[in-house]
Amino acid sequence: MSDGTGERPRWSVAPYFIVDDVVTTANYYRDKLGFQYERFWNEPPSFCMVWRSGVVIMLAQLEEIGLTRPNHTVDPERDAWMHIFGSTTPMR
Repeated sequence: MSDGTGERPRWSVAPYFIVDDVVTTANYYRDKLGFQYERFWNEPPSFCMVWRSGVVIMLAQLEEIGLTRPNHTVDPERDAWMHIFGSTTPMR
């Protein structure tokens, strides 16, 4: 898919990481890795989106900590999905 300018399409990906402590993790990304965030969602906080230079990472904390990764074994409803713009089929 092209926007008519002759340039290659720009892709965007936002990984979804399940973490044990969303506040501590978001602060680490901010303080040590140079990311930013605007807010935490829910009370107590359980979700945050950090970003840097056009990269967005979604951080989510489940009620129970220490669960095994990868995401689909922890939370089957939020398994990894990818949408490619211009495609009508989600990829798993």
